[in-house]
Amino acid sequence: MTEINKIIHQLWIGDKPAPMRAMDSIRRMNPTFQYMFWNETLIKEKLIISPRYKRKIEDHSAIWGRADMYRYLILEQYGGVFIDADMVAIEPLDDFLLNKAFFCWENEIARPELCATSIQGYPPHHIIPRTAIEWIMNNNVNVEKTRIQSWILVGPGLLTKVYSELIEDKSVVNVLPSYLGLPDHHTGSKYLGHGKVYMSHEWGSTRDNYKSINDMNIPDHHMKPKDTIEIYIPKCSPKKIKEYMKSIKSMEGHFNIKINCDSDISKYLKSMRFISQNKNISTDDGLVGYVDDTLTDIMNEAGSDKGQGRHNYTTIYEELFESIRYNVKTFCEIGLGTTNPTIKSNMGSYGIPLASVRGWRKYFKNADIYGGDIDKDILRNEERIKTYSIDMTDIESISHFWKNFTFKHDIIMDDGLHEYDANVLLFENSYSRFNQYYIIEDIGEIYLDKWKKKIEEWIEVYPELDFKLMINPIPSNTYDNNLIVISKV
Repeated sequence: MTEINKIIHQLWIGDKPAPMRAMDSIRRMNPTFQYMFWNETLIKEKLIISPRYKRKIEDHSAIWGRADMYRYLILEQYGGVFIDADMVAIEPLDDFLLNKAFFCWENEIARPELCATSIQGYPPHHIIPRTAIEWIMNNNVNVEKTRIQSWILVGPGLLTKVYSELIEDKSVVNVLPSYLGLPDHHTGSKYLGHGKVYMSHEWGSTRDNYKSINDMNIPDHHMKPKDTIEIYIPKCSPKKIKEYMKSIKSMEGHFNIKINCDSDISKYLKSMRFISQNKNISTDDGLVGYVDDTLTDIMNEAGSDKGQGRHNYTTIYEELFESIRYNVKTFCEIGLGTTNPTIKSNMGSYGIPLASVRGWRKYFKNADIYGGDIDKDILRNEERIKTYSIDMTDIESISHFWKNFTFKHDIIMDDGLHEYDANVLLFENSYSRFNQYYIIEDIGEIYLDKWKKKIEEWIEVYPELDFKLMINPIPSNTYDNNLIVISKV
């Protein structure tokens, strides 16, 4: 059992509109966590505030400082993980982070030994938020009277004071590297190593950019690289393996790393990014085993935009398909990644035709993979892959496509023409052709209102199906990163 409750807290107070897209990215990226959005109403309903502490908050003029003061109360009373409103999710939080109270350094180069308040996790009634509350109660925190900046009085400065001066036992908390939640500092320092980055910090208060945060994309250097290098690790002791992996993790540069190693290094890869292993391994007892690649690794290697790049859908799909991965017998994807500039929804010059279906072939090891596309020039038949022609705007073409199959597919994925009418036409003429999941990818923002109404209609028409509209679940971009997941009830 983890020491930290699986609760994510985010807070927004004041009259200005909250950066909801950024905040939603945190919630949607971590569906296994309880999510609490704190505003003035919830604070009144759910937070116990002594009159004395309330006066301290009211006496503090800076709204971001008041947010810090609420933050300590929330964490002390509820425990869990508090994440600033200006954080944009990149990866879901791993459960191993919750084994012990934690916060991050702000930046080891630009601000050495300064503790960051942006992401913190504690069990309820932990000594760190409790000590911060006690200090605020017993000291003047009025910015004007003390002539001390808010961030020093009650923000990162106070957290640093608590950790470095006010508590004796430093082992009560893990101080984690800044890159986990603050990879790019507002002074210009950027993280370019291979440690896992969970979110991007946009420095809303520092840069006064809350209005634009919703329109920001994750920086390119935190997305899937195009280039790959290979590293060979010879057979050696576990101690040496640990040393090598630590060194590899620290390597700077925007590139993937493929590690050839006979030992199982999976435990190290959990805390790394852009790193995968050629998976033939020998275990400690001398047996030869096989550890499967993650879907993200597979799609990254294949060159699909479903991986850690434009869309990052693989994070969702891994959770969705994990339990059925080895039971799926047939998978069908419409839209194979044409690069023909004359065809709508083409991938452009950076696309790789058939990248996704090749990735699905590797992921679903026991399945036959089928595909369809309007571009006949990219149709190919390969080992466990067969592709056919289809025009999603033409009902006869759709009907002809399905005549190629005498069976239902376990999963159908629409990654073809990303236009509302075409998506609707394909589904309404294909809904009887799947066993478990039907997924519509890359739904544009401009179509969301139409889709909400259409789903309401479909719920009545198809009572045997469950419809979930996932609005920008992983905010790699703000244009078309929306999904509809349809499953059998």
